[in-house]
Amino acid sequence: MSAIAPYALPAVGTAYYIESCDVSWTNPIPAIDTSTSYFINTGGVWLVSAVATAPWSSFQFYDNLTDTWATKTPLGGQLLAALGTDFSLEILSKGTAYATKVGAISGTARTLVDAGQTLAVDRYCNYSIHITAGTGIGQKGRIVANGATYFEIAKPWAVNPDSTSVYEIHGDTDVIYLIGNGASIIHAYTRKYDMWYT
Repeated sequence: MSAIAPYALPAVGTAYYIESCDVSWTNPIPAIDTSTSYFINTGGVWLVSAVATAPWSSFQFYDNLTDTWATKTPLGGQLLAALGTDFSLEILSKGTAYATKVGAISGTARTLVDAGQTLAVDRYCNYSIHITAGTGIGQKGRIVANGATYFEIAKPWAVNPDSTSVYEIHGDTDVIYLIGNGASIIHAYTRKYDMWYT
């Protein structure tokens, strides 16, 4: 911390704790029942460190909201030796959104069809699709394939999209990529499932 103007040293002995909070959405939430699970993605700091023995790394997250560190699943069996110094963690930002589309839209249990599109086949694999207005608002899915006029998602929609639906395509902000370490592969970590894959 700097005491040089306009900054000041923090007050000594002052601590604040969040006793409770309210979370609000700008869009309606789909039906919630006892089978519903949720994930609140708060801001924080990710820390990956080399370890001299297997699993060759440690992985932790500092949560700004709760002011706590949590140990996450390390890379484990995906590394043959300790992490070196030439690696980087990368997270896609929501700012990588692609244009919102509306128009000749329909859908089935695992697809969203936009007849007004001419897409490169499988260009959007592993991106996420979000329904932002109309039928199915608030739903999102991971794209596992796309054709010239459709997107196929990993799990079925709760409510199939229709001609009133508006959608956006985003980079998958739930995934963290580890690049480098003298390897020609990219390791990916899914925050939702606390799991690494290549």
